[in-house]
Amino acid sequence: MNTTIAERLKEFRLREGLTLEALGKRAGCSKGHIWEIEDGRTDPKASTIKRLADALGVDVDAFFACRMDNVHSITIRRFIHLSESDKDTVCNVINAFWEMEKGV
Repeated sequence: MNTTIAERLKEFRLREGLTLEALGKRAGCSKGHIWEIEDGRTDPKASTIKRLADALGVDVDAFFACRMDNVHSITIRRFIHLSESDKDTVCNVINAFWEMEKGV
């Protein structure tokens, strides 16, 4: 059960002023299936998330934004507690990765 997706789906649907049925028609899903997702009874397939995102006019990653914010927060907290030498190493690795990405 993925409460983040469930909560975000309901938030986006209500923000658009859509009923379960209206969103279902836009996304090609039954209103019952959307209700099950919003209620946390089922995890949607990736293809369903994509159709729902398109129907709601949001990017797929919007369903996962809260989770990513939490990951970034944890990463920053761990980084802060590293030694200066380890911080330099991490920064060098990140910079090397960015340079590789530029060359691609």
